[in-house]
Amino acid sequence: MAASNESFSHDGETFAMDIHRRDQTKDLTSDHTDIPSDISATDREREPKGLFKLPAELRNKVYKYVLTSDNPLSCIVSPGINTNRKPKIIPSQSNIRRIELRTAAARPSFNQLQFVNRQLHHETASLELKFNPIRFPLNVVGRRTDTTPMQSLLALRAAYSPAKFSWLSDVRLRSLDALAQWKLEPWRSSYGVLPVAEFCKEHPHINVQYMLDAFATWRDGEQRILIGHFFQMGAALMLALKNDRSALIECLPDAGALIIKDAMWVEKTVHFLLFKGHDTSSVSDRLDEVFSGIGNLRIFPSVERVDKEAFADYRYGTYMTPVSDFTELQQENWLKWALSWIKDGIKPNL
Repeated sequence: MAASNESFSHDGETFAMDIHRRDQTKDLTSDHTDIPSDISATDREREPKGLFKLPAELRNKVYKYVLTSDNPLSCIVSPGINTNRKPKIIPSQSNIRRIELRTAAARPSFNQLQFVNRQLHHETASLELKFNPIRFPLNVVGRRTDTTPMQSLLALRAAYSPAKFSWLSDVRLRSLDALAQWKLEPWRSSYGVLPVAEFCKEHPHINVQYMLDAFATWRDGEQRILIGHFFQMGAALMLALKNDRSALIECLPDAGALIIKDAMWVEKTVHFLLFKGHDTSSVSDRLDEVFSGIGNLRIFPSVERVDKEAFADYRYGTYMTPVSDFTELQQENWLKWALSWIKDGIKPNL
């Protein structure tokens, strides 16, 4: 999504005017986005005179148009030793879960303006961060995980100056694969939501969308979608992030001991997954510690669409209760909550 006109201006002036004035005294070797060595001296000296005859305000409009993508961009981290790993922003065509580095590393950077000559580099280097959401998929080499989404985000932060990193305003993170991780503490591991929450506190200007693969519907051996887990996870998140039990009441089976069992499951799930099973303090107290003051985090399911007709083939979790056994109102509640979570995510309000 393109940045607003207000965010496009920089300290009351246009970006082109400000960055050009600032970089007159800047050591160009101090930032990894400087002109690469494969640009010849002739290329560096060549200037598109027509462009630079335009007022800075018009050049900024040109840069914004050229550097705004129809789809979110993706960040990869080049293979190498830990002290020399460079992030790279490339185009992406879909909501990809993982990127194979051996092929992605050969793709050109989205922002090609910064490589034309020195002045365009001064005025456009890293400017794509200002105008686009940035996805951070899992970086893999073959079957090996090379860089997790959170590690890629931290690598991007380390590689840019605070001023340039402040241009970033829209981040899309995704947890590890559900089938491999949801029973293996996806929240409390280094790949989970706790480091994401810490990042959100450190950078309140960055809106973070965290897609949790464990927040999903899966298929069993007969290819029936198990909707029970999806609504159990949604109810747990509503309780954890919003202290809201309405999803628990409306989405889980309303049948005596079964609803009590599910309520206990939600409480234990929230406590264990977020807080490593410690029971020295209440769930609400620990949630206050983790999520207090965070207004820039939303957690989304990995399901991107759902409709009521699909419920006909669903079974309710491990109970294998046919959906036909539930009332029309219960099924309407399922659809209401599913569409809400998919569209808006779940945002802490603690």
